[in-house]
Amino acid sequence: VAHSVRGELGAKMLVSASTAVLLDSFTLVIGPIGVPVSILREDNGEDVTNICREKMFRMISVLSTINPKNKDLKNEASITLSKIAALCKSENAVGGVSGVAASKRKILLKEIWDTCVQANTAL
Repeated sequence: VAHSVRGELGAKMLVSASTAVLLDSFTLVIGPIGVPVSILREDNGEDVTNICREKMFRMISVLSTINPKNKDLKNEASITLSKIAALCKSENAVGGVSGVAASKRKILLKEIWDTCVQANTAL
């Protein structure tokens, strides 16, 4: 992350832009509420929700490897991870939906929350 050919400023801008996209696409990661199957598909049949989910976990993993000496990037990563964890908590608080889809959603939200907490601790 911190080794951009454009230098540290370029790396910070790239991290800021990518974390903003990650936060804005959180609903794509967890999928629509109450829908037991993934209805979001690419033209070639690929599951958009699953693609976003895989990329989100990869981004969280990368954010956890930022060098602690790089305070700006570390702070940006920590803020993003905290926001994702808060989104998981608020999404988990949404009630009224039950069944298999709801239980899978809760498990996913818990997994995302755990991963964010571990990544933030690693920073």
